[in-house]
Amino acid sequence: MSLITKARVMAVQILLIAEPSMVRDGVRALLESVDDFVLWGVATDGSEAMRAAADVRLDVVVIQVRSPGVDGLPTAESFAGQRDDDAPGVVLVADAASTGEVIRAARLGIAGYLLKGDDTRTLVAAIRAVAAGHAWLSPTVARQLLDHCRAMPVAPARPIQRTDLAGGNAAWCGWSPTDGPTRRSQSSSS
Repeated sequence: MSLITKARVMAVQILLIAEPSMVRDGVRALLESVDDFVLWGVATDGSEAMRAAADVRLDVVVIQVRSPGVDGLPTAESFAGQRDDDAPGVVLVADAASTGEVIRAARLGIAGYLLKGDDTRTLVAAIRAVAAGHAWLSPTVARQLLDHCRAMPVAPARPIQRTDLAGGNAAWCGWSPTDGPTRRSQSSSS
């Protein structure tokens, strides 16, 4: 296999869905400049994107969340909802992110969530991570989710029952399921 063929086989296949703008042109130029990325196309709406994706096996779909003609979450769901091994990972790029929107996106199967204010290295890293089967959140979005989780009430821990320990290695702590002495407690009392 030649180096060129090998590089094409290992390249990350990408589709970009975004409104025509300077931002889209910049993202397109960035994606085309990365050696291991192949930009298969740029679509302006969900139906155009689905038609473009029908003929190629994509690794990642990058979607601008709010664009005229593009409702990012339903479009993302149509890609992420393909529950098979060939379904592409979806990276959303948003102006801002509400915690509810990020949680909804996660439930729909979105693998990456970025903000337009993130730098280009973050977008490149997110695409590579999602193509490899991992998740990626903008640092700002990750902080927002952590803060949300920290603000939620924590359910009280239930006391450990003897039956919880009966099947495992309960003797390590000096207690046995029969309440009898263990080797450890016997040796420490001798």
